[in-house]
Amino acid sequence: MTTMRVFHLTRPGELNLESVPLPEPADGEVVARVSVALTCGTDLKTFQRGHARLKVPGLLGHEWAGTVESVGSGLESFSPGDRIVATPTAPCGDCAYCLKGQENLCLYLFEDMALGAYGEYVLVPRHVVNRNAFRIPDSVADVHAAFLEPLACTV
Repeated sequence: MTTMRVFHLTRPGELNLESVPLPEPADGEVVARVSVALTCGTDLKTFQRGHARLKVPGLLGHEWAGTVESVGSGLESFSPGDRIVATPTAPCGDCAYCLKGQENLCLYLFEDMALGAYGEYVLVPRHVVNRNAFRIPDSVADVHAAFLEPLACTV
């Protein structure tokens, strides 16, 4: 079994570097090696006092860029070696709000998030891969691509 290192928030104010099994991508999922991880106010707030939408204990880091390490079966949009950036969430597309075109109010937006960029690898769930994961153009540095999520929040 291959392992990776990841910072785990065990409780507010306490991060531990742990060795955990490298995630295996399920159908339509991606595992990416993190090259750049950013820190935002949400990370700081979660570290200091917890967060209503992020599990504690749990993983931190949701603004990142990296390289696809492995892909789950049935996925054709990404291949190992592709440079990738993704947001931590994506709308479900099926709830009442999504069906009305109000995806920002999706009832399931914060379930099954892509977290853990403060580790060597991050698992990107299928619904995020399908809606909010993007190949990084050769002309864009990973550190710039990692700003996708905070930029999307301001737009």
